[in-house]
Amino acid sequence: MNRVVPQLISEGKVARPVLGVGLINPALIRNLAVPGLAVANVTEKSGAEKAGIRPAQTDRRGRRMLGDVIVRVEGKPTQTVDDLYHILKNRKSGEVVEVVVLREEQEVTLQVTLSPNPGF
Repeated sequence: MNRVVPQLISEGKVARPVLGVGLINPALIRNLAVPGLAVANVTEKSGAEKAGIRPAQTDRRGRRMLGDVIVRVEGKPTQTVDDLYHILKNRKSGEVVEVVVLREEQEVTLQVTLSPNPGF
């Protein structure tokens, strides 16, 4: 709250940092027992793209294949979108955060530079 009001006054908006990923709705993949947040897409030129986060893909037969699953950010588990929001809410664009993804059954640690959310 202490950061929001001054930013609203000075800039007329609140710039919340983002990783640069779109997430798959957890309800759609609940049966897969995914242990985190599944990445649906990665924003072009975002920190996520530069760090190498992999989105879901479609194979030659048209089947969807799961991409990276975000399991921790800054050492904190990311089971829900709210978890991710709470981890990032006090961060600023340009800061680097440690993101652990599950990729092909192995954990991979990536350094992601946060981007400003273009929607705010």
